Amino acid sequence: MKKFLIFMLCCSMIFCFTSCEVMQDLNWVSDNLLISVLYTLENNDVDGFASLFLPSYLKSNLSEIEKTFDAMKDYYHGSANAYAIQYTLEASTRSKINAISKTKMSLFNPLHTSEASLNHTYYVKTDKDEYLIFISWIQKPNKDYGITGIRLLQYGIEM
Repeated sequence: MKKFLIFMLCCSMIFCFTSCEVMQDLNWVSDNLLISVLYTLENNDVDGFASLFLPSYLKSNLSEIEKTFDAMKDYYHGSANAYAIQYTLEASTRSKINAISKTKMSLFNPLHTSEASLNHTYYVKTDKDEYLIFISWIQKPNKDYGITGIRLLQYGIEM
């Protein structure tokens, strides 16, 4: 019985430590993905924007991705200076707002797990306006990863 309990304790600890690492990796991907999207919008970089998408999605939807970029570019104004995760229309982490000194493109490597996904809505403040940006991202078992969905809304406008 003691051996079984020790075995279960060891398994639980291993699971806990690997789960924490994946969550930290997802948080890093989440933050850098948003900043990369903002960089592409602020620098009119449609190729950089397209490179953030899942390769299999990109191949079959390139013209749609370019149209999405053009629509977002026309709608987005200013330079980003802060962001926070937006949980619902009422609840966000704006008490933990993250400053952005300069947007940039970030290089990503596959996570240390076979599959992962994230769906985040961000509150983004620019020097001219405020926005909500929804990003859906996945990593497949073959280690392909990228955006599968993105949407930009002006903050405070009723839909």
